Parts: sequence; C-alpha cells; structure tokens
Amino acid sequence: MEERLGIIGDALRSYRNARIAQQAGKATDEDLRKIEKYEADIKSKDMAADFIKAGRTAYMFFEGRTDFSWSFVSPSALYRPGKRTGTYEVSVDDMVLIGEQKQGENIFEGRLTGISVADMAIAIADEVEGRKLVGKHWSAWGDIRDDTPGKAYLTLDSVEGGSGP
Repeated sequence: MEERLGIIGDALRSYRNARIAQQAGKATDEDLRKIEKYEADIKSKDMAADFIKAGRTAYMFFEGRTDFSWSFVSPSALYRPGKRTGTYEVSVDDMVLIGEQKQGENIFEGRLTGISVADMAIAIADEVEGRKLVGKHWSAWGDIRDDTPGKAYLTLDSVEGGSGP
C-alpha cells in the first residue's frame, strides 16, 4: 500500500495500526492523536459519496439489461493487498456484515468484510470461467486476518499453479 499510494498509503497504515492498538487496549496518546486527526480529515474532505454515486451510476447502465451478458462486481469494503488464501464467499446485491451491531456503535463498526486483491482476482477469474453470476451485481469476501501486504504486480508464472505462456 505504501509503495503504490505513497504518503496516502503511509497515513492509512499508520491509522490502521493505531486502531488495532486501540482495539487491543494498547493505544498510546500518539495513537489516539493519529486516529482523531485521520478521522477529522476524512470527515472534512469526504469524497466517498461521489465514488459511491459513480459506482451506482455505472451499475445502472447494466441493471435490467438482457440484450447482452454482463456481470457487475464490486469489491468488499476492506479490499486491499494481502496474501492469497484461495478461499472466498460470494454475496449478491448485499454488503455482508459479520457479527452483531453493538448498542451505541455505528452499524459498520468492526463488522465490515474484506478480501485480498489476490483472492478477488481469483473470484473474478472463477466468474469469467463459470459464468454463475450473469446478470447479477456481486461481491466476494474472505479471510483478511493476515494483512501482510502481497506483491502488487505478478506474472502468471509467479502465481501458485500458474502455467505461464
């Protein structure tokens, strides 16, 4: 993330590490300052609504169309580089949340699902080959507990089971 996003990736990683420390009850004053600053910046410069509207607009082009085969994939909320696990779950027309909402917490707090870029690529390839989700808006999610960044660029020969040209 840091390599591809530069200072933005650094800030995301720093924020994530501070949140993990906070959840574990080990946050320092510096961690708490990082969390407060990052969240304040996001709230004051939030362009997520524009991104969501653009995605929804693109999907509306496909929705209800039967004159050609299509499949519309949206990555799960916590889509990021990481190790390939080889497993994933598919959801159609839903954002999957795990666990129960706790009293007083945001509906999404600690409940969002994610998937590594490597596993998302496999999910997309499986759909291209299997065509099980034609005419559907879908997403895939899986185990992201190991958040070790994976390689951003791979060749077919470097992927387990790859056959290369």
